[in-house]
Amino acid sequence: DWRKFHNEKDLAISISLEASELLELFQWKQSEEVVEKSLQEIREELADVFMYSFMLADNLNLDVEEIIKEKRKRKMNLSKKSRYGLRALIDLSVYSKESHVALAAIAERNSISPQYLEQVFASLRKAGIVKSIKGSQGGYFLSRPPQEITVSSIIEALEGDYRIEDEELPKEGKYTGSVKAIQKLVIDRVNDSVTEILQSVTLHDLEKEYQEYIDYGQD
Repeated sequence: DWRKFHNEKDLAISISLEASELLELFQWKQSEEVVEKSLQEIREELADVFMYSFMLADNLNLDVEEIIKEKRKRKMNLSKKSRYGLRALIDLSVYSKESHVALAAIAERNSISPQYLEQVFASLRKAGIVKSIKGSQGGYFLSRPPQEITVSSIIEALEGDYRIEDEELPKEGKYTGSVKAIQKLVIDRVNDSVTEILQSVTLHDLEKEYQEYIDYGQD
C-alpha cells in the first residue's frame, strides 16, 4: 500500500527536502547564473515539490485552487518578505550613494539570512528595482533614484497584487445586492486607501525617516 509511505508527515518532509534541493541549486550563486546553466535541474526539483504538495493536498481532501483563494482573501498583512525587502532597500539606498553594496553586508546589518535575502533581491531585480554586478566584488545598487521607487512597486514586486480580492457574485443570482454593497463600500474603499498610501510613499521617504531616527540615536 503506497499510501502507507505517503502519509501527511512523510509528504511534508518530502516537500521540505525537495525544496531544500531546489534551494541548494542557488546557494552561493547569482540567480541569473543558475537559471542559465541549471534550468533543467530547476524544472526537476520544482516538479518534485509540486508532486508531493499535490499529493499532500489530495490526502487532506483540499482543493488547491480553493485554498489559494482563501489565503488571498485573509486580512491584509505585510509579510516577512516585504518587511525584509523594505528594510534591505532602505539600507541599499543609504549605502549605495557612491558604489554598489554587497548583499552579505546588507544581510549582516539587518540580521537577515543571506540566502533568504538573495531570494528577495531576485524578485526586486526581476521587477527592475535593483541591478546587480556579478563577481567576488559584486553587489547591488538601485536601478533608479529612490524618489522614483514607490512602496507600492516594491510590495508588488515581492508579493504580487496586495489588494483585497473582489467579492464573488453568487452563481444563483441571489444576494447580489449585499455583495455589491460590500464591494463598493468596504473592499473598494479599503483598496483605494491602501493604494493611495503605498503609491504616495517612496523609498526616499523611508530613507529620510530612517535617517532622522539615526540622528536621534534610535536605531
